[in-house]
Amino acid sequence: MTKKHIVAACAIAASISGCAAVDSFMSEHYVSASDAGINDGPYVFIEQDNLLSARVANNELTYTQLPQDSFPTDFPAEISSYKSNGTVAVLSDIHGQHNLFITLLKNNNIIDEEENWSFGDGHFVITGDIFDRGPNVIESLWLVMKLEKQAEMAGGKVHYLLGNHEYMVLLGDERYLNDKYLKTAELFKQPYKDLFNQNTVLGRWLRSKATVIKIDDTIYTHGGLSPSFSKHKQPLDLVNNNYRITIDMPLKEVRSSPKYGIYHNRVSPVWYRGYFSGELTVEQVADILKQYGAKRIVVGHTPQNEIKKLSNGQIFAVDTSIQTGESGQILFFKNDVAIRAKLNGEREPL
Repeated sequence: MTKKHIVAACAIAASISGCAAVDSFMSEHYVSASDAGINDGPYVFIEQDNLLSARVANNELTYTQLPQDSFPTDFPAEISSYKSNGTVAVLSDIHGQHNLFITLLKNNNIIDEEENWSFGDGHFVITGDIFDRGPNVIESLWLVMKLEKQAEMAGGKVHYLLGNHEYMVLLGDERYLNDKYLKTAELFKQPYKDLFNQNTVLGRWLRSKATVIKIDDTIYTHGGLSPSFSKHKQPLDLVNNNYRITIDMPLKEVRSSPKYGIYHNRVSPVWYRGYFSGELTVEQVADILKQYGAKRIVVGHTPQNEIKKLSNGQIFAVDTSIQTGESGQILFFKNDVAIRAKLNGEREPL
């Protein structure tokens, strides 16, 4: 873990507690890049009178007590519908590739060289899957939390939507965890999902997130809205609330529940891949969008080699295989014009 990897977490504390608290936090949590072994964290636990920050440094678990107000601990549930100023940026499926994520954001002016928000009053959407596969998930989570606060101060907005891999981790499915995080769980002597329970800063923050949102006339979600799911005719607020409820249900109960199983099956918003199999006509997609008062939908989940526009511009695919650690792209909407932005910052209209 490098010094930059911890700066995002420290900036959250800085916005509340001031520089002295941050300096102390840095001294306790900074791990040199030359240190051998597993380095991970921080994971911040909420106790009655203080916060307890835990990290792994060189395969050893250490704890530091922090003042109660060092980090926010109350996160209101995010709403489901927004209006923008006409500028929206979207990407998906970071999967622990934090350095590539940083490069992509810097080169496309979402953040500056110090990893601070530079997108003004724009909206920035991550359509899920920061978790799993890669080795630097926690760094990205703290960065996104920091950018949320900075964006709001600038009149902008960050929307981190939960994808299937967020739900897998939170529900205890560890099949795609990087070995680093399996080792972290061993050191804590508890399931990895417990590091994101309701008594942790990151756990409460994740539980505030939405899964499907609408910005202007565009729907954003991880997998997509299938005909099977859309037939339930649920408003987005209900969809997001029910998704939040499932986080603290046993996985077997979620899968078997007539009420909640529809949120985690293969045609649910976080798992659906039907937009890429040719199973839907343009008219069928239009019918789904009409139900939500939208004219397009943006999804991740299904890897592509570049951002793609499908179904006569009704579907945009933004999982550009960042998980490989080699490249990635961002989709921009500027006053309803779609633009593909590359890793080096070059842009082209779609």
